[in-house]
Amino acid sequence: APSVVGYELADYTGEIIAECELAWEKEKIALLLISQMDSKESFLENGWTVFTTEDTFSAEMFQGGMER
Repeated sequence: APSVVGYELADYTGEIIAECELAWEKEKIALLLISQMDSKESFLENGWTVFTTEDTFSAEMFQGGMER
């Protein structure tokens, strides 16, 4: 399960620079809605793996980040 619903990515000053619908903070995985695509580059630049609701993905892609 994601660790946060409605995650806000902040820069070093605390300013919100990007948003995603679901986030797995420990794994640095973000799931973006199509309307959040303007946030994609900011997540990528901060070392996050980014998926959108248009992508095809599986639980294996989370490399053990899924809690049972």
